[in-house]
Amino acid sequence: MTDHKNTEGLLPDPRMERVQKITNKKRPAQLLTTDGKHVLNVFFIPYHLEALVMYKKLDDSQCTRALSHSLVIVSAMHDMLHYLCAHARLGSSHARLGSRKMEFVSADWGGMEGVGADLRELKEQISFLSGPTDPVTVGEFLSLRRDVMFLELDTAIRHCMINTFLSTGNITAMKSIQDNVYHALPHLSNVQRPSIFNCHLSVPEPLEPRDIKAKAWYPWRSFCGRNGPFPLLHWPCYKIEYYIQLCLAGLNEVDRHVANGEILGVTLLMEDVLQTGHQEISLTGDQDEPESVKGSRGPSRAASRVDVHTPASNLARISVPLSLSRTQEPVESYRLLKFFLILWKWLEYIKTDWAKRKFQKEQIDNTMLHREVCKLYKTDILLPVLQNVARRLGQGELYEGIALDTEPLVMPRGASEIEVRSKQVGLPVNIVNVVLSYREL
Repeated sequence: MTDHKNTEGLLPDPRMERVQKITNKKRPAQLLTTDGKHVLNVFFIPYHLEALVMYKKLDDSQCTRALSHSLVIVSAMHDMLHYLCAHARLGSSHARLGSRKMEFVSADWGGMEGVGADLRELKEQISFLSGPTDPVTVGEFLSLRRDVMFLELDTAIRHCMINTFLSTGNITAMKSIQDNVYHALPHLSNVQRPSIFNCHLSVPEPLEPRDIKAKAWYPWRSFCGRNGPFPLLHWPCYKIEYYIQLCLAGLNEVDRHVANGEILGVTLLMEDVLQTGHQEISLTGDQDEPESVKGSRGPSRAASRVDVHTPASNLARISVPLSLSRTQEPVESYRLLKFFLILWKWLEYIKTDWAKRKFQKEQIDNTMLHREVCKLYKTDILLPVLQNVARRLGQGELYEGIALDTEPLVMPRGASEIEVRSKQVGLPVNIVNVVLSYREL
């Protein structure tokens, strides 16, 4: 037997040595190197007077490239820090406030100690990037991480909270959130907000004005499309904390605890997605899919990228879960989470549109109608999808004899949230695999 205390011949992990070296090293008070080709300290934001003389010894093209990399990194760090501070302030409890009067929306999540933990995690994630000092790699990762943070908040508020309040009959809280998010969430998202100068010259789809590619390919359209109606006359200062608090401003203390649970639920579901990872799934046919799912499929841009010459022997019913780590595989993890959150939003919008058409209603805004919608969706869409997944995993008897009116539908053991939601949306799983393999989502 091997003596576990004997460390002779064992070598330390070089990646962990690099992490410790970067973590313990005192970071310089400089964002990029003098030539603008390497990242030194992403937590250092240059003072506005310092920005006037940065890279002054470089030629015009190199100076432009270095300033562009600096702006990408600083803007992503600015948004994430504002979000973390807003989330921490949002979660300040009465015990922390003491005798001071509470002048802002509060719940029981967050706390100032969470900001330091997130920043330490961010530092470790950067050290595990393929190019931890490459400004392009670091900028793309920070932008991806920022998008996931705001998508998570948007999904929790726009869909989870509203559905929970509607299902429990709390119409007042539901309408309060609906009215507030109409003004708040567009300022926290990548939605196109064109100026009056380019109403008919927007960034072409599927790009958004804040995307890195849109800024590179269409710089003027991107600038005018993301800075409001008067980008050259009035520079909008986005108040991230103000807009986050505005979403929950109309809730009472009990409703804020419900909101706390919904935000926590989205976070835990994202962790489950990472644990399940990206499952390489290929199906030989769609015989088991419901007709409503088959009929909802339309032409997809990703469909043209699927290799039509794949041998039939590779189209087997297999599932290989590949769990991901936020720290050691940061880009792959956040790319998967971003795709999952966007897929979730697709499903919610399609479900709402399906319900309006099915029941011929303008809005689903009362509890009784919402319960009827959930019951019919559960029977016509969700159950056939889960039965299809369960048969593929060898659990075909899981839903036999189930009472749909009273018993909840549980996920088959080993099933992926991405697979179940993509089947409800109507996306072929092989197209999902191709989309996840892209560098940019």
